[in-house]
Amino acid sequence: MPTGRYEKLQAGDVVGGIEVLGNSHTDSGGNRWLNCRCFCGEKFKASAWRIKSGHTKSCGCLVRMNYALRNVNTPYSKRCENAKKGWETRRKK
Repeated sequence: MPTGRYEKLQAGDVVGGIEVLGNSHTDSGGNRWLNCRCFCGEKFKASAWRIKSGHTKSCGCLVRMNYALRNVNTPYSKRCENAKKGWETRRKK
């Protein structure tokens, strides 16, 4: 797995639960966009520098999970169960 600042992410690299599937395109600013798969299984596109710097941690499922955890209408036991399931999935990869 690349760790250096100037090393390029390639297909098959896994960074923090995000698997790189391949190149998507290069935007007008010269930023590379990658096709990725989140640890939850959903495919999405993200900028290579945002993945390497740690700004992108998931496809958005972590935000949705955290929102669900804060939802007071969900029983506490269900919120704890969802959080445990999400973090166990993330640790496996």
